[in-house]
Amino acid sequence: MRIGQERGCPPKPNGNSRPAEDSKARNLSGELCFSHGEITWPIPGKANFPGEQLGFEYEVAKEFAKSLGVRLEIVIPPSREALLEYLATGKGDLIAAGMTRTPEREKSFAFSAPYQFVSELLIVPAKDTTTHGLSDLKGKTVSVRKSSSYYETLSNFKDNLGFKIDLLPEDLETEEITGKIPATVADSNIVQLELTYKNKIRSAGPLGDVVEIGWVMRKGQRDLKTAIDAFITKLYKATFYNLMVSKYFKDAKRTRTDQKLRADKGGRLSPYDDLVKKHSRTYEFDWRLITSQMYQESGFDPKVKSWVGAKRPNAGDAAHGTRVEDRRCRKSG
Repeated sequence: MRIGQERGCPPKPNGNSRPAEDSKARNLSGELCFSHGEITWPIPGKANFPGEQLGFEYEVAKEFAKSLGVRLEIVIPPSREALLEYLATGKGDLIAAGMTRTPEREKSFAFSAPYQFVSELLIVPAKDTTTHGLSDLKGKTVSVRKSSSYYETLSNFKDNLGFKIDLLPEDLETEEITGKIPATVADSNIVQLELTYKNKIRSAGPLGDVVEIGWVMRKGQRDLKTAIDAFITKLYKATFYNLMVSKYFKDAKRTRTDQKLRADKGGRLSPYDDLVKKHSRTYEFDWRLITSQMYQESGFDPKVKSWVGAKRPNAGDAAHGTRVEDRRCRKSG
């Protein structure tokens, strides 16, 4: 899987022209372009180990592409604000990024059948013991991204309840600032995961009714929408879906353990990337394979000691290295 705008993804149209709409030849066979947020950044629902491409949305999209017999292509916009723009200009076939169905979004785009139902929760620092709901926000400020569904929801209340909305930078995820500002909003599934490793925040209650999360398409993509709706209807609450929800939103032990070992925003996998890249070129190995092996053997702990006495980040045994070399030689021969 490659990151970025890929060969096979439709190019951006010139001027104000719209991309060619629903095409079975492009959407339902060959390749599927999937617009997604940053998948190496450590945020809930995207908890990847070094060297692995993981994420709830990614794994479900991969399963969908598999069901169609097509190749999955990933497009990562610079911010969540750009997701809808990328879709509208034909840089992707669908958005799979935990996007909430809202009346404003439905004016321009089509939503799939929902695959998650969440509450939008008002989030305040744990030390705030006076805020228990929207009615306690008079004279206060709530910080959200303008492109988020939270902004649309809060806009319906702010004048009557007398609070202000502070606009956050679009490249910030909600999870990065919870507990650091007086008030924000987050989906209940994200809050549930955040609370497994962060006790500095609390929920002050929902903003309203339960909302639906689905994949997003252009309105003319009727065949693609039909295929996605059928897939999600079959997927929802089935074995694969339950496993993915448990893996990304309920496995507190995994979340806490691996929080510090996730790839960073620039794609860096470990403190040893530069060194591994240098020596991997000499022996024609994929540096990511070696880094992944280091993680499995030592967790990047330079003081770890293996059962045979090796003491270094790559503290494996010689026989294991020989087996890797043997497989490489047989494959290339």
